Amino acid sequence: MRDIIEAALRGHNADYIELRIEENAATRISYRGRELEDLGRTANRGGNVRALVRGGWGFVSFNALDDLRERVELAVQQARLAGSEESRLAPTEPVVDVVEPFIKKDPRQVPLAEKKRLLDEYNEVLWSQPAAAGKPNIQTSILGYGDAYKKVTFASSEGSYIEQSKVEATFRASAVPRSRWSTAPSATRWPRRATASTAGSWTPSSAPAPTPASSGRDCRHRSPPSSSVAST
Repeated sequence: MRDIIEAALRGHNADYIELRIEENAATRISYRGRELEDLGRTANRGGNVRALVRGGWGFVSFNALDDLRERVELAVQQARLAGSEESRLAPTEPVVDVVEPFIKKDPRQVPLAEKKRLLDEYNEVLWSQPAAAGKPNIQTSILGYGDAYKKVTFASSEGSYIEQSKVEATFRASAVPRSRWSTAPSATRWPRRATASTAGSWTPSSAPAPTPASSGRDCRHRSPPSSSVAST
């Protein structure tokens, strides 16, 4: 890769040229309820080149490295048409570095079938909670996994060459409980709501019954306002 990039940057009549290439690869698995909703892999590569000639810039993008030198030459031609002054750049020292990610285990090395098997187990844990009245205690669930690899390469006609790679992995799981209803003293029905962080922290019997005078909120079973006529 480095030899191809450096060869593409050499031999052009330009004041400055820089080239960037980005490579991405990702895996995704998601469940909705007990059904597998999405599973797949994606990979892509793309980049761009900028050239400076007599104060004018040229820009060309690409998604393959087969004709990389021709893309650089096209950017130089565009800059030559746009430039009519003097190019001025701050002096810098070339930087050469390769930055690798610090990871214990690369998720890209784990087969997709193994990742799916693990998520099948996690999804079964969500749905294996004790049932009430013959029905599961959760109404639905969402389970998702994803990992991504990104590599960015930068090179310039001044001798800089930098590679930086990143690896990310994410996992999320959530469950929606079935609603349970009970009767409050005022005959107003209150739904029991629970989340992953507040499950069981509130019960309908401990909540005050809404009344027209207690707040500005509307409530059901409200009696119509009464009217009186003063006698003379």
